[in-house]
Amino acid sequence: MVDRSTMGLFGPRGASHLPPIVRTIVPILGFFVVLQAFSFVTPPYIMPSVLEIASRYALLWVSAPGAVASTFLRIIAGLALAFVVGVSGGVAMGLNTTAREYGETFVKFLTGIPGLSWVLIAVLWFSNVQVRIVFVLFMVLFPWYTLSTMDAVRGIPRDYQDMVRSFRFSTREYTRKLVVPYILPDVVSISKSNIGYAARVVVVAELVGASAGIGRELLVAQSQFDIVDIFAWTFVLVTIMLSLQGVLLVVERTQLNWRKAGGE
Repeated sequence: MVDRSTMGLFGPRGASHLPPIVRTIVPILGFFVVLQAFSFVTPPYIMPSVLEIASRYALLWVSAPGAVASTFLRIIAGLALAFVVGVSGGVAMGLNTTAREYGETFVKFLTGIPGLSWVLIAVLWFSNVQVRIVFVLFMVLFPWYTLSTMDAVRGIPRDYQDMVRSFRFSTREYTRKLVVPYILPDVVSISKSNIGYAARVVVVAELVGASAGIGRELLVAQSQFDIVDIFAWTFVLVTIMLSLQGVLLVVERTQLNWRKAGGE
């Protein structure tokens, strides 16, 4: 007999029989419906129609590929550098007490420095625009990789550590066979958050010190009071962010599918 108290509109409470693609698209469509409704009651210079924004959005991919590519490559470079340094530092701090005692406070100190401060510092330190923006992204992102990885390493159960050590593996083998698989879910999770953070930071950095990029285009649109361009460029940036997160989702489903098998 079915317990009706556990049943919801779409089946068991907490579950949905709708395909994942539908659950993804419906909220986005709802957002654009709200924007369109808002455009009916406001002047075009406040809220243009969704159709006008969509038309400009499609045009930007063709008319300004250089700006899109510049921002995309900067995000990739900043994320990659922060990932390598942050994860390596986090593993070292998680495994080595001395490294943690000296490094943890400093890394936490860095998390308190706002991205805008790094932008202004980078403008004074570096003349090369690419170096400037990648530096800002690195300084903002790598502390979070470090702290998340360190906590993940320290969270490895003692039973797992003793079992692996019983095989008398070298430090390198111990890291490869236990540490890396165990921390991978946490690294993927913080990477998802950092992608969104990187997208916001890179725009600020490009607003201040770049001659090309989405941030620069937003500044030009603002100076021309072009609200359509502002919305269109914003959605281009969101598309880049969602594309990168989609890549991580594929990695998660292919490399972490053992979690489902384990009942997680």
